[in-house]
Amino acid sequence: MKNRLLTFLLIIAGLLPIIRLSQDGVSSILIFSIFVLVFLWTGLQRVSAKLPIPLAMQFIGLGIIVGGITQIFVQLEGFEKSFSADPIAHFIQALTIYFWVIMAWYFMLKKYDFSTWDIYWVTGIWGVVFEAILLYGALNPLIWLFIFVVYGSFATIPFLLTQGKFMLIPRIKPNKKNYLAMFGLLVLALVMSNLLIFILSKFGVR
Repeated sequence: MKNRLLTFLLIIAGLLPIIRLSQDGVSSILIFSIFVLVFLWTGLQRVSAKLPIPLAMQFIGLGIIVGGITQIFVQLEGFEKSFSADPIAHFIQALTIYFWVIMAWYFMLKKYDFSTWDIYWVTGIWGVVFEAILLYGALNPLIWLFIFVVYGSFATIPFLLTQGKFMLIPRIKPNKKNYLAMFGLLVLALVMSNLLIFILSKFGVR
C-alpha cells in the first residue's frame, strides 16, 4: 500500500511540469517528468540494460543525450545567460558541464555501489551550491528545489537505463569519504568544463 501511494505521488509530481507547459511554456523541470517515466518504466530499464553496447559507451552516451535534452529545455526556458549569446555555441558550451558530470559519475560508479537516490541527491546538492547559490546568488529555497530536481534527474536517468550492467561489476558500498570524493569530482567537473569552454573558444566557439 505504501509503495502504491509513493508511486501515485511520483506520477502526480511528474505530470505537473507537463501541465505547466500549457500555462508557462517549456521549462527545464520537464527533465523530471522524463526521470519519473524512466524510473517507473522498469521494462525499459531491463531492455536498455540488455543492449549489446559496452557499459562506458552506453552510460556516457546516454548522459550526453539526456544532458542535451535538458539543455534544450533550459534554452527554451530562456533564463540562462551565463554562456554565449549564439544559441548553438551556448548549447555546446553548456553541454561540456553535462559531459564532465557524467564522466565523474562513471568513474565512481565503476568502483562504488551508489544507489539511484545517492546519485540524485549528491548531484542535486552540487547543482544547488554551484549554480543556484554561487553562480546566481539565489537564496530562495524554491529555486534551490528547482535546480536540485533538474540536476538530480539528469544525472540519474542514464544510471537507471544501465544499472543492470553496473550490477554485473563487483563494487563496494560507498562510505562518507566516498560521498565527499564524489562531490569533489563534481567540483572538478565544473573546472574541466570551464577549461574545455576556454579551449573551444580558441576554435571559434564563443
